[in-house]
Amino acid sequence: MYSPFLDSHFNIIRGFTGFLTGASRFILEALHYHVYQKDFHSIRIDSSRGINVNPSCLGWGVMSFWVAFVFANDGVWQHKLKWMFSGLFFICALNITRIVFITLAIHLRWRTVVSLDHHTIFNILSYGCIFILMYWYTYMQKKYEGTVYKQAQQINKISTV
Repeated sequence: MYSPFLDSHFNIIRGFTGFLTGASRFILEALHYHVYQKDFHSIRIDSSRGINVNPSCLGWGVMSFWVAFVFANDGVWQHKLKWMFSGLFFICALNITRIVFITLAIHLRWRTVVSLDHHTIFNILSYGCIFILMYWYTYMQKKYEGTVYKQAQQINKISTV
């Protein structure tokens, strides 16, 4: 069942793709390039080929992995929510950076150094960053739990006196 209303007003894929390409366009224009965007998923500089951002380029798997990790760990929901959104923001920034660099590479005709495609390189970099975030999250969580545990011990000492 297709609904034109839902497609035009609640299409998450189209909105997120438009956000990523729009932010990339903003950065490229800030770098003084003439950027053209004929629709929500394509972006190009001057007369270069440009790129099309497909749903597989949005990073859903990486973002889902991060949210699942934070959700599955210990902690209060406020702390988890802060970390979830911080990680998602970081992943989006990484994805926007990727789109900017790919658009620049096509426009400036950069030669590839390795035989890996940009999806693989993005996944390697983003998962590497997520592993660093995971370490940082668990470190901060243990530090927080240690502080709360010490405070609880002090309260117990005061109440028993």
